[in-house]
Amino acid sequence: MRMPAIALASKMVGRWPDGSPLTRCPAKPDPSLSDANDFGFWEEDKAGLKCPIGAHIRRTNPRDHLVTERTQKDSREMAAKHRMLRKGRPYGPPLSPELDPHTLLQRTEDGEERGLHFICLVTDIRRQFEFVQNNWVNFHKFGGLENDSDPIIGNHYQNERRKTDSFSIPEYPVRKVLTDLPNFTRLKGGAYFFFPGIRALHYLLANG
Repeated sequence: MRMPAIALASKMVGRWPDGSPLTRCPAKPDPSLSDANDFGFWEEDKAGLKCPIGAHIRRTNPRDHLVTERTQKDSREMAAKHRMLRKGRPYGPPLSPELDPHTLLQRTEDGEERGLHFICLVTDIRRQFEFVQNNWVNFHKFGGLENDSDPIIGNHYQNERRKTDSFSIPEYPVRKVLTDLPNFTRLKGGAYFFFPGIRALHYLLANG
């Protein structure tokens, strides 16, 4: 039986289109939880039956269930070392003014420039942004998976050494595996910008 498109997209992201997390409401979205961010995976969804292990929100912030760590405390401490302050800023006209997922699926490309500016603030580029991209987003064995990368922003490919174009959805008694995923995100450019530290800001404030 095929999974409805909206449900599948939500499995890949880890949230419903309104933002409510699958870990808290796996069957259908709950508008009261659209801004919910205070949740974990260790006790609520260790097997990934609600929110798949390889979903975007679990890869980019494993919270209390980083599979390589022994306890919730270990996982939280490890995840905290790699956390980023991040924000996505859309540009260009929306493909559909209502932003209704069902309407969006019916629209075709109109030639307009649109996309998302991904902005993150970190204190250590290598330990935070680059670590998350290389070791969690694109690593094919994250969380015990074999041939997956982040389904939304990961690089999906096959070569003679490995493949990363699968997406595994834990189900009972047998998991479902989708294959031949295309790349859903196309990078158009990027840059690192260095922001003055607290001491520098105090100096500028005192001597400006």
